[in-house]
Amino acid sequence: LVRDGCYPSPKGRGCVLRKILRRGLFYVFKVEHLTLRTLNLPLFLDLLCKREEKLYEDILPLLKTILKMEIKALKRTLKQSKEFLLALPSKTLTSEKAHFLSDSLGLAVEFIEDLCQSRGIKFSKKKFATYRSTLAPEVLKTAPFSLPAIFTGGPNKGNIDALEENKGTIYGLVKGDSAVETLALGEEGWVLLCPCIFCPEEGGQEFDLGSLWTGDEKQRCCRVQEVRIWQNQVGLKIGPIDVPLKMGQVVIQKVDKARREALARNHTATHLLQALLQKMYGPGTLQAGSYVGPEYFHFDFPALSPPSPADLDKLSLQLNEMILRQLLVFRRQVSLEQALEEGALAYFLDKYQTSVRIVEIPTVSKELCCGAHVFNTGQLGSFVISGCKSIGTGLYRIEGQTGLAALSRWVPIYGATRDLRKEIPTLKDLREEVPRLLELKEEASLRAKHYHSCFQNLYATQIWQERQEYEGLSFVLRRFSDEGEEGLKEYMELLKERPAFYFLTGYEKDKQVYLGYVHPALGETFNWDLFYSGFLHTQAKPTTPVLELPFFSGSLEKPQKNLRWVR
Repeated sequence: LVRDGCYPSPKGRGCVLRKILRRGLFYVFKVEHLTLRTLNLPLFLDLLCKREEKLYEDILPLLKTILKMEIKALKRTLKQSKEFLLALPSKTLTSEKAHFLSDSLGLAVEFIEDLCQSRGIKFSKKKFATYRSTLAPEVLKTAPFSLPAIFTGGPNKGNIDALEENKGTIYGLVKGDSAVETLALGEEGWVLLCPCIFCPEEGGQEFDLGSLWTGDEKQRCCRVQEVRIWQNQVGLKIGPIDVPLKMGQVVIQKVDKARREALARNHTATHLLQALLQKMYGPGTLQAGSYVGPEYFHFDFPALSPPSPADLDKLSLQLNEMILRQLLVFRRQVSLEQALEEGALAYFLDKYQTSVRIVEIPTVSKELCCGAHVFNTGQLGSFVISGCKSIGTGLYRIEGQTGLAALSRWVPIYGATRDLRKEIPTLKDLREEVPRLLELKEEASLRAKHYHSCFQNLYATQIWQERQEYEGLSFVLRRFSDEGEEGLKEYMELLKERPAFYFLTGYEKDKQVYLGYVHPALGETFNWDLFYSGFLHTQAKPTTPVLELPFFSGSLEKPQKNLRWVR
């Protein structure tokens, strides 16, 4: 299954693979006496894959990743199952509730039985098997009415690609659950036409809307509210009708052309996206579900990791390139056997009739499809990816838009860019502006220097005014927290004209620096030996002199080489 591109998922083959894996894990755990809580996941995966290394050599890394993801998902599922069992009103698990654990949570019967036994909950595996055998197969769409036997003749589908008005003969009228000969004014019901050009909801595509008119097209009979198919018959839900209808009457069918064209654009886009995803991630990347509406579409696909923004940009660019190439889109009716021999993609083999419709874009895509499509890719106009998200373990959903809906997303972006370009000057404007900006920069620099000089002069005056007097001498001592050696020199130049002893400290790259100066007028009267021995205590060959003055708060410890005296 993995070699064929199948990954564990809630539906289809992915669901089968998930149940196979979980059933296998259950028996491995039983034999090896393991639990999810005590499991060494990396070691377990290595040992498990090593046993079957030759058999799965070509997909071993992929298989390892899938097992790792599935074991993590199983942990979450078991947690939900335990919470579900705790909430049971009694100590008995009915077959209906066991079916929920099996079908909705994907839990193997063996796990359900084991969980019930460990919690003392009664569960009958035999009754559960009997219950499951009585369940009807899943039906995608139930019949809107019980179709009378008279209407089970042949298919009433016409050309679903027709957009022009088309005549149809009423061969069936239904009111409630009964066949009737006429529908009176104001009544609602279902009508069957032959041929019918309205497209029902199939392949993920929404049904057509439109109206029915009298044969002479002078008066509208009714609006078509819904289109469904059952037993190969297409029924149109109509009403309240404006003109009475009767069996055998000929009416004009008018499909909502704009809606049909939008559906066709989006449906063709899903085929192109399928082809590009297979090219990007490998042939095993197959559609896991889709929705095609007139405004947008979404496409679900399996992958081990979410597409990156770069991957999404690449997909968008390549799909728009296909639109510009205006590739032709062909349709033809063939037998199912011939379609499969030609290699056409077929997602629902159990649902196809013996005669199927191939939609082919040569060299790009070939799929079985009954939906509406464009006649060449250029009719898509444009394409944009509007979103991408995870919808389950290993499943991702790309949302996209085509035509005017896609342009409506691009136009605001273009408008914002255009407005932004108005705000951003051109190269010519910049060339003219640069000299003026340089002049402003130079002027600003001169002003900054002037203001800095004024500040230093004022601060130097304040420093001088705060000087200390000691035995007839003036001492100027100042510690700067934001000035380095150059800053100290600038302040010293402003201060040294006044006779005094100066000692300034600052910081240069987180290191403390010092600058000292004695005015020449004090050189003859200043007793340097007394100062050095009295105020600068040293040892023999000092390396860390300490300045201790009565009026200086704190000590300054630094290597002597950083102490600079200027005379």
